[in-house]
Amino acid sequence: MHSAGIQEDISLSAKRLPPSCQVCRHLAPSGLACAAYKEGIPQEILSGTVLHTRSFAGDRGITFRKVSPHPSYFMTADPPGVCLFRIAAEGSCERYVPIMDDWEPDEEFVRDLLISDFVFCEVESREAETFIEQARKQKDTINPCTLQFRQMMYQHSRNESSDSSGKDHVE
Repeated sequence: MHSAGIQEDISLSAKRLPPSCQVCRHLAPSGLACAAYKEGIPQEILSGTVLHTRSFAGDRGITFRKVSPHPSYFMTADPPGVCLFRIAAEGSCERYVPIMDDWEPDEEFVRDLLISDFVFCEVESREAETFIEQARKQKDTINPCTLQFRQMMYQHSRNESSDSSGKDHVE
């Protein structure tokens, strides 16, 4: 009985790992360490601050390598199905944006979810397709003028956020 509780705790810990860690071939069965960090994955990686596709302190040259060359799809588990994103073979993250009916590169999105303590679950591609189909049906019910306005507002907000992030890096 007690070991089942421990296994459940390990599974929950693994679900709180960044999605890229969850699909990395180097992840240890415990989900708490990996081939690069046998004593535990650093907080910078766990928090999403560092995307481990390049070498990072102490990794002994071992970086992210995806288990499969195909995209891996994830949804939030708690609350369920709020958002959909995928991890590509090279480790980049793309978020599905229903209002645009498109995928958008967005590492910051996963970092924000990790900070907010969301739990992720990997889903099969057919579940991702179902999510997208439902989003499309919902989008089709929106008045065309309203839809265009929302799409413009979304684009404007993305442009503003990229402009402000660029300003932070100017010296």
